[in-house]
Amino acid sequence: VVSVGQPPNCPNPGVRITQPGDGAQVDGVVQVRGAAAIDNFDYYKFEFRVPSTDEWVFINLFNNSVSEGVLGSWNSDTVPPGSYEFRLVVVDQTGNFPDPCIIRLNVQ
Repeated sequence: VVSVGQPPNCPNPGVRITQPGDGAQVDGVVQVRGAAAIDNFDYYKFEFRVPSTDEWVFINLFNNSVSEGVLGSWNSDTVPPGSYEFRLVVVDQTGNFPDPCIIRLNVQ
């Protein structure tokens, strides 16, 4: 991580990215920290997209809730340098999910 960025504004404490921060500059494998723990938890996933596009690209899915700590990682070398939106989606057993936590990342 080249620059840290700002704490993201994610209202649900159970759907939260604490690192990297919003607007962080990153390269290589990015370790994502935060929380993915809601009532009736089923799974969480990482997705990204190019801003101004509608389509989110799936990165990875995880089956264990995390109350605070390492959520997983994203190899940012898989995309060209530029600005991206990265999101954490936490899904419950009925398929519903609270608002995802979205941060902007600048891949070097």
